[in-house]
Amino acid sequence: MRLLAILVVMGLLYSCANVVPPTGGEPDKSPPEFVQASPPNYTIGYKGKPIRIDFDEYIKIQNPKNILISPSLEIKPEIKERYRSVYVDLKGQTLSENTTYTINFASSIVDINENNKQTNFRYVFSTGDYLDSLKITGQVISAEKRTPESDVIVGLYPEAWGDSALYKHKPFYFARTNAEGSFSLENLKYGRFRLFAFKDDNNNLTFQPTEPMAYLDTVIAIDTLPISFKMPLFMDQEADRKPKEVRNTSPGLIRVKYAFPLDTALKVVLLNSQAKFSWEVQGDSLMLYHLDQEVDTLRFLVVKPNTTDTIKVVNRKPGERGYGRLTVQKRASNTPSIYEPLELVLNHPIERIDTTGFTWKMDSTVVNLPFKINQQGTSLTIQPEFVADSRYELFIDSAALVDIYGQASDTFRILLNSGNAELFGTLILNDLDSLQLGDLIQLFDEQGKLKLQAVWQGESSLKFERLRAIGYKLRVVRDANKNGRFDNGSFILRRQPEMLWHVPDLIRLRSNWELELSLAGLIK
Repeated sequence: MRLLAILVVMGLLYSCANVVPPTGGEPDKSPPEFVQASPPNYTIGYKGKPIRIDFDEYIKIQNPKNILISPSLEIKPEIKERYRSVYVDLKGQTLSENTTYTINFASSIVDINENNKQTNFRYVFSTGDYLDSLKITGQVISAEKRTPESDVIVGLYPEAWGDSALYKHKPFYFARTNAEGSFSLENLKYGRFRLFAFKDDNNNLTFQPTEPMAYLDTVIAIDTLPISFKMPLFMDQEADRKPKEVRNTSPGLIRVKYAFPLDTALKVVLLNSQAKFSWEVQGDSLMLYHLDQEVDTLRFLVVKPNTTDTIKVVNRKPGERGYGRLTVQKRASNTPSIYEPLELVLNHPIERIDTTGFTWKMDSTVVNLPFKINQQGTSLTIQPEFVADSRYELFIDSAALVDIYGQASDTFRILLNSGNAELFGTLILNDLDSLQLGDLIQLFDEQGKLKLQAVWQGESSLKFERLRAIGYKLRVVRDANKNGRFDNGSFILRRQPEMLWHVPDLIRLRSNWELELSLAGLIK
C-alpha cells in the first residue's frame, strides 16, 4: 500500500509539472488576443527592461525572421515564447535617446493548436517622454511586370548619412511589404530621410548591389502629414558590371559572360590585332569570333553604353584541327508558315550565302520558289512565298553557307507544312488618345516571347494582321530614350525604370477573325 501511495503521488506531481494546452471541443478559429504587457505597450521613458507580452492562449512563434524592430539595433535581441507569453531581451544594448521603437511581429505569433495567426501585432515604446507619431505608407511593385512585390525591406536613411548610406548602413526605420506589396512605416520622428527598398536575399538588413531594389529620387521631409509612395522594384544591371567569366571556348571563339543580360548597343575593339572579327550578344554573354592566329594573348575592349571593359585572354589557335565545322539547325520554338519565316541557328556567323545551293520541293517535285533571306549574327531567317496547305522540303547544299572561318556547313534538309490563312487572326487597337508619340506597343506570347512591336505615331487605331491565333499579352512602354525597348532602372546611373502599362487580361485571337480592343483607361 505504501508503494502504491508513493506511485500515485509521483503521478500527480508529474502531471502538474507538465503543462499542456487543453484539447477537445470545437476547432479554435480565433487568433491569440493580446492581454497585457510589461512594460505596458506604448510605454514612454523606457529604460531597457526585458519585455513580456501576454496573450489569452498558448502561443508559439513562426518565421522569426519576419519580426522587425525599427529603428534597427546593433545587437540582435533574443525573442522567445513560453506558454502564453512572448519575451524580448534587448541584451542591455544602448538605445538612441528620445526615440520611438517598434517591434512588429507581423504574422509570427500563432496559437499552438490550430496555427491561427495574430496579424500585425506591434509593441511600441519610447526612450523619451513622448511617442513619435508620423507615418509613411506605400506599395512596392515589379518595374516590368507591375505586380506587387512581397517580402521586400523598405527603409528610411537619415539624409545626414549621405548618398552611400544604402551600401554602408542598415536602415534607421524599416518595414517589410506584405502579399499586396504594401508597407507602413509608423511612429517616425521629424526629419529628412532617403527612402529605399530592396529584396534582402541574405536577410542581413544591408543592401547588396546584386539584390533587386527601388528608390525615391528626392529626400523626404517627414513632418506632420502622412505620405504615400509607389516604388518600382528592379534589378540594377549596372551594379555588377565586370565580366564573370572570360573563356576561349574554341579556336577563334571567345565568350565573355556577365551577371545580367547585355545591351545590344555595345561595341568591340581589338587592341593588339588587325585580324578580321565579328561579335554578337547572346543574353548575358558576348560572343567574339576572330581570325587571329598570331598573338599569344588577345586584348580587346568591350565598349558598353555606360562603361568599358578591357579584356585579356590566352589566344586559342586552330592548329592542325582547324576551326571546326559550321552547324545549322532549326530554332526549336520556330513554326514556319505562309506568313512566318523559317528560323535557322548557326554556331558561327555566316560570311557567304550562295542561294543557288537552296533547292525547294513541293510535294516531292522541285519548284522555283521565290524566297527572301535575312542574316544577323548566327541567326538566319528564310521567308518563302509558300502556297497554302502544301508540303515543302528545303535542301541546302553543303557549299551554300560559308562561315567567317571559311568553313562550309554539312548538307541540311527540312520538311515544312505551309498552313493556311485560317490559322491566323487580326487585332485592332482603338482609343489610343492616352498614348504619347513614340510609345512602344508590344505583343508577347504566353511564354513571354516578344512577337510584335509597333511605335505609335499618332494613329487613331492600329491594325495587326496575320497574327497566329493564340493567346497574347499586350503592354505599352513609354520609351523615354527612344531606343526601341524597355529600359530598367539603375541606381548607379540615377535612372528610374521606364514607365509601362499592361493590358490585364490575356488576349485570345480566333482563327480567321478580327478582334477589336480598346486601350481607353489603360494609361492613367
